[in-house]
Amino acid sequence: MMARQKHMVARQGIAIVIVIGCLAAFSLVALAMLRGAVLTRHVFRSEHHLRQAELLLDAAATRTAARLAADASAAPNSLDENLVIPADAITGRHDARIMIDVSPGDGEENPSASGSSRWRVRIVVYYPIDGPHAVRRTREVLLPAPNPKRQAARHHFQETAS
Repeated sequence: MMARQKHMVARQGIAIVIVIGCLAAFSLVALAMLRGAVLTRHVFRSEHHLRQAELLLDAAATRTAARLAADASAAPNSLDENLVIPADAITGRHDARIMIDVSPGDGEENPSASGSSRWRVRIVVYYPIDGPHAVRRTREVLLPAPNPKRQAARHHFQETAS
């Protein structure tokens, strides 16, 4: 009878060890899945920030091109901007900072007035402004300098056409 009880206790001990081993294995699998989910979230957040910064770069380049086309005689430093875009105006989560630096593309003071062909526009976007996962993107583009004579003719044509 004593031998039978010892054998029973040994079986129960082995079963407890097997159960604890299985629980440990399941815990490791769950921990690995949780870690993967956290990493995936970080990747998606980084991709979102990167995409938002790229869209802001495109918008800033378009805005600057429109401003150059509207004012052909503008001095380069009058077109420089340092903007803070509030979160409500973009994604609703984070503010963005856009810095636009306009300079003559050929090293002249005013490309439009001197007949030069381009403006050099350097755009830097920070999104979000603060935070551990901020993205900084820079783009430099060359934009054609508008011809004041052509703009005057276009303006005259628009007035006579309407």
